[in-house]
Amino acid sequence: ADVVRVRPDVRMAERNLAAAAADIGEARAAFYPRLTLSGSITPTNGESWGFGPQISVPLFSGGANRARLSAAQARAEQARLAWQGAVLGAVEEVENALAGYNRDARAVAAQSRLVENARETVALTRSSYELGEADFFPVLDAERSLLSARQELAAAVRQQALNFIALSAASAGGVGLPAS
Repeated sequence: ADVVRVRPDVRMAERNLAAAAADIGEARAAFYPRLTLSGSITPTNGESWGFGPQISVPLFSGGANRARLSAAQARAEQARLAWQGAVLGAVEEVENALAGYNRDARAVAAQSRLVENARETVALTRSSYELGEADFFPVLDAERSLLSARQELAAAVRQQALNFIALSAASAGGVGLPAS
């Protein structure tokens, strides 16, 4: 949850929702009387001052207060839906990026095993050649296979790095480097 919460789009939607909720409070407050206190001091020939309370009571608003409250509630519902959409979209992006990263981690591990197997094959074919049991063509084939496996490993590592970048971007930098 914290990974998604730090994203700018989710934070903006959350702030918009909070502002819409505050608008509802403001619209509800319009139904109640207001008390205003004001005062003034005017230095003239004689010291004069004034103090005056003022009370305003919304008796005949013609339904304007109810309309403002309904509009504020509608805006709050719209903001809630926008926030919910932002959170769900962010969760989806993070989950997709994490799934891609994990998939590529498995691919890197598998490709690493292939490289190790290709190294062993090169060592065995070279040993057979040095002992005179085989010609040099199997050694060349094994080295070509090793080179190909290394290139595929490099491509898998590159793809995993790209998916880590995508995961980092989707979580607004909220993920750390993997342990392995």
